[in-house]
Amino acid sequence: AARAGEAGKGFAVVASEVKSLANQTVNATMDITKHVADMQNMTKETVEAIEYLFNSLTEVNELTNEMSHSISEQDAATEEINKNIQETAVGIQGITNNIQTVSDAAKNSQSAAGDLSSIVQELDMQSSNLEKTLQSFLTRMRSQ
Repeated sequence: AARAGEAGKGFAVVASEVKSLANQTVNATMDITKHVADMQNMTKETVEAIEYLFNSLTEVNELTNEMSHSISEQDAATEEINKNIQETAVGIQGITNNIQTVSDAAKNSQSAAGDLSSIVQELDMQSSNLEKTLQSFLTRMRSQ
């Protein structure tokens, strides 16, 4: 470099700058490599989080479908119970009507029995009167 003089000094400065730039390039490359590695790790973690979220949503969807199926079964059971209650109510109404009919018939029978008793008593009285009249008539006829 001493023989080259000013040109050699310039070359040494350029070489030093090239070496400095090469070191900066190595450092920048290492920084970029680190950033790329960090981004790859973040991307991997993001993908794992998305997979976890997807799996969670799949489970929620399955649970929702199961709940929907259970609710449908409960609705069907509730409808069947409601139908049975309505049929029972109709049956009870029929029984109530039959009891009322029997009660009315019993009242009518009681009334008819009372009427029949009065008629029998009346016939008994008429029969007694007729017997007395006939006895009186026969007594008169024999005395003549």
